[in-house]
Amino acid sequence: MKHTEESKKKMSDIAKKKGFGKWSLGKHHTKETREKMSKALIGNKRALGCKCSEENKKRISSLHKGKKVSKETLKKMSLSSPKVWLGKKFSEEHKKKIGISNLGKKMSADAIRKMKESKRGENHWRWYKDRTKLKKQEDRRTSAVHEWRKNIYERDNWECRINNKECNGRIEAHHILNWVDYPELRYDINNGVTLCKYHHPRGRENEEKLVPKFKKIILKK
Repeated sequence: MKHTEESKKKMSDIAKKKGFGKWSLGKHHTKETREKMSKALIGNKRALGCKCSEENKKRISSLHKGKKVSKETLKKMSLSSPKVWLGKKFSEEHKKKIGISNLGKKMSADAIRKMKESKRGENHWRWYKDRTKLKKQEDRRTSAVHEWRKNIYERDNWECRINNKECNGRIEAHHILNWVDYPELRYDINNGVTLCKYHHPRGRENEEKLVPKFKKIILKK
């Protein structure tokens, strides 16, 4: 059952006259009540397909202006929000709509600063409390690395060793067995292969899968 706009207006006017809603001002639900309300709303699909009018959106926005959320609440929202989107994928049409809606939008300098500060230090998702667990990586801008890279390029005639129609982008010297776990092979010419930007593996999992393939390429050479 849907109320007409006229009926909604009458109900709103009556509520205003009788002061409905004002009785709850300043009152707070107990933790137990909030949990019950939260559980009751799980699986609730009544609002699916409902769209707020532009006027209603503006009214809701104005009601929330000036309100401040506690740090504890912000932390809870941050931890719970990603779970909502786990396993969900946007359609191509939806992605385009999001892209179009963000065209021309510019963030203020203050907003950019706040975003940076929110992801620094202990707030960063890759922050380690125990700093001893961090692996120290040696600088890859040394003369030894440049010499190794040059030798790899010269051996492979300055071209990608996959060398097919998909080749695209600049060439890169790739460590077959990675830099971190095999320090003794960092400057070994047989542990390197020239690849284009397209064929250069991305991510540790992909690198490990392609190790046998790259070893065969070097052995053929």
